[in-house]
Amino acid sequence: MWYLFLQIWGWLVAAFVLGWLSHWFWTTRDSGNNADPMTSNQPISLMAKAESSSLKSQHQPDDLQQIRGIGSILSDTLNRELGVYTFAQIAAWTDEDIAKIETYLKFSGRVQRENWIEQAKVLTSGDSTEVSDKVS
Repeated sequence: MWYLFLQIWGWLVAAFVLGWLSHWFWTTRDSGNNADPMTSNQPISLMAKAESSSLKSQHQPDDLQQIRGIGSILSDTLNRELGVYTFAQIAAWTDEDIAKIETYLKFSGRVQRENWIEQAKVLTSGDSTEVSDKVS
């Protein structure tokens, strides 16, 4: 009877150790610099960190909610997680930037569909849009 009890506990301990080791292996193997930024938990940024933080400290962030399709939660995500603070940044997005943003936010085609870049260009020039008139 004791033999059976010890054998069961031995198998439980072995399963726990193997589970812990496999978890450790799979979570640490992608921690190198070649990890995909879209699947990692690291925030992505369209600008260098120094550039982004200096931009934030030099200028007040624009109210990104003046762009149709950007609400308060999305505005916070763009600010905090992606380093996007101004209309000029959005107006300067390339196709590669749009792909990264849409993949990160899981919004396929939304940037083009809602014309974020065109709206940001209008707002950067000082003009207003239909949405910015309502928000202001």
